[in-house]
Amino acid sequence: MAGSAPMAFLLACGAIYVSQTLVTTLATQSMPALLRDAGLSLQMVGLSYLFYLPWVLKFLWSPAVERARHPYPGNDRSVRMIVGGQCLLALVLLLPAVLSLSGITLPVMIGILLLLAALVSASVDIVTDGLLIDTLRGEARFERGNLMQVGGSYVGVLLGGGGFLLVAGITGWPWALLIVSALVVLISVPLLMTRRPKAWVAGHRKRPSLLMALSRREIQQGLLLVLLLGAGIRMAFGMLGPMLLDHGIELSELGWLFGGFSALAGLLGTLVGGILARLLPGWWAVTVVLALQAAALGGVIVALVFEASTSVLVALSSGIFSSMAAGFVVIYSALMQLTSPSQSGVDFTLFQCSDALIAMIGGVLGGVLAQHFGYPVCFGVSTSLSLLATLVLVSMNVMNRTPVNHDQTGLEPA
Repeated sequence: MAGSAPMAFLLACGAIYVSQTLVTTLATQSMPALLRDAGLSLQMVGLSYLFYLPWVLKFLWSPAVERARHPYPGNDRSVRMIVGGQCLLALVLLLPAVLSLSGITLPVMIGILLLLAALVSASVDIVTDGLLIDTLRGEARFERGNLMQVGGSYVGVLLGGGGFLLVAGITGWPWALLIVSALVVLISVPLLMTRRPKAWVAGHRKRPSLLMALSRREIQQGLLLVLLLGAGIRMAFGMLGPMLLDHGIELSELGWLFGGFSALAGLLGTLVGGILARLLPGWWAVTVVLALQAAALGGVIVALVFEASTSVLVALSSGIFSSMAAGFVVIYSALMQLTSPSQSGVDFTLFQCSDALIAMIGGVLGGVLAQHFGYPVCFGVSTSLSLLATLVLVSMNVMNRTPVNHDQTGLEPA
């Protein structure tokens, strides 16, 4: 059995998640605003959503990353790969800043470099997830790792969104990017200096592959649950901003709401999710969070029907932010338990990519429903899907049919 993972190690992993989300937020939120401010067309700015592609498609190269992480039984290169990837990420972020300070400002070149940064960051995420799962598997306390994962992500949102724009407004974006590059390196140092607890290291008797993952019943059940659990909240989340704008909130106020306010609400939800994952057995924590999400979404419907004030809608939106964060903690904690010890990075990456794909599809469908039938119908469908998922999980918990991982293939203690 693995020893208890020390908090210093978990915090070091959390710092890696901070840098990954910082880069994603910078590329998809901060840089588009700066590019538009510099006079680029909305069409060019809209291409920033291509930065999500590595996070949707990273399952394609996750088997190669997993094989490199565990080249042979008893060997684990995770920490070296993470720190090396972070240094490469810092270098890629450094290049557009240097080019701009040298008088070379090619938006296409900057966009390519930021896309490369997203590719590196997504690959590092595969290794970091695998490292956490391997380390925590023996003690089956995945909620602690997910507290670091989700909490670090929300800190990254704060730094990469409002924090980056604040510094860029004072120093200019090239110098702000130089600071980010240095920060990525600095927050990677603790992982090198922190003692990693003894962990289970896969023997890889079978070559890690997507086919092996998709052939396992636990992964098939997990993917179905990801669809079931994400369909409702993802469909509504994309329409929160437009709904608030159409009900009188100012654009500047919306910026604060989706910046610092949402991140703080998310951090609160992260703590709640960690407590629920610790106290409730099996998938009951997921069931409770789904019920909370349905309640928050249902509250928005009531507020819309009775034409409640903007402040009420903002308060209900904070409930959605918090319940989403709590959901990430408990759902990913549950899904981590379904991964195979022989290719944990591949299996968990499949779950994450499926969630990202559902977010994209849900956003599109939510826009169609809101456009043609109105916001109440959009949030009504989202609430119904969340309630359906809650009822399904209640029945599964009562009948004790929630997924359980019986795969011990290739498991060898380090």
